[in-house]
Amino acid sequence: MGGIRVDKNGAVEVHGALRATDLSLDAKWWSDFVFTKNYNLMRLDSVKSYIMHNGHLPNMPSEKEILDSGINVANMQALQQQKIEELTLYTIGQEQEIAILKAKLEEQARKQSEMEAKLNSLLK
Repeated sequence: MGGIRVDKNGAVEVHGALRATDLSLDAKWWSDFVFTKNYNLMRLDSVKSYIMHNGHLPNMPSEKEILDSGINVANMQALQQQKIEELTLYTIGQEQEIAILKAKLEEQARKQSEMEAKLNSLLK
């Protein structure tokens, strides 16, 4: 059974589906602080440990919290954006580590080639 209720303070409650072609929400915060120098990005091993212990991402509501209290859409959008920005930082960090490892591997390959060339010249 559907219906709409508006209380004296203007709060609207809809029972049933709600469709719109446009929806604007007033955000109380946004996640760009993730890109500040003093942001403490969790180490991935700590994130893994948190997930194993709690069954959800850090700073995100649990399934129980959502089922019990519902979702504040503006807040959830900001939280999801924060996780996207954190993932971007992890990816950038991993790319930097890969570049360092590639350089080390290339250096080792160069040294191995030099050693093989010296060994071959000694064996001739």
